[in-house]
Amino acid sequence: MENQNFKNSLAFTLKWEGGYSNDSQDPGKETNFGISKAANPDIDVKTLDKQKTSELYWNRYWMPSGAYYHPWPLCAAVFDAAVHHGPATAIKLLNTALQLFSKPSPETAASKICDLRLDLFKSIIERKPTMRKYYRGWKNRIADLRVLINTPVENPIVKKKKIG
Repeated sequence: MENQNFKNSLAFTLKWEGGYSNDSQDPGKETNFGISKAANPDIDVKTLDKQKTSELYWNRYWMPSGAYYHPWPLCAAVFDAAVHHGPATAIKLLNTALQLFSKPSPETAASKICDLRLDLFKSIIERKPTMRKYYRGWKNRIADLRVLINTPVENPIVKKKKIG
């Protein structure tokens, strides 16, 4: 199931997705390790462990977003967007990024996805001002993703977060 790109991408995303929470203002509502009950109504998110979380990310975000198809670090940008916005939106962001350049490098395309996500966050806040409280964290996550994008593949800066 797993490959090194998935492992590194997952480690990055889990760095930003905390443990269990149930924030009434968060559209995901009940969430654990970034797996929301709203997006995964068939899952008891409260009881997720490391193995189940990894399987869910592989089956519901990594594969459907097509992240597996792309080289490092583009796969990490696509995967993190899929986790945060859903696989369909991640694919749209990727397609938009690819259309803006003629044969972009993986780093250039990944960086453009970051730009597009920041624009998306702003439009989310315009539609729903209560989401503003998350903006600083979203911006920090994107800044950290840019660091990852610009780190050589032999040495990705990803500190693994302990789950469970």
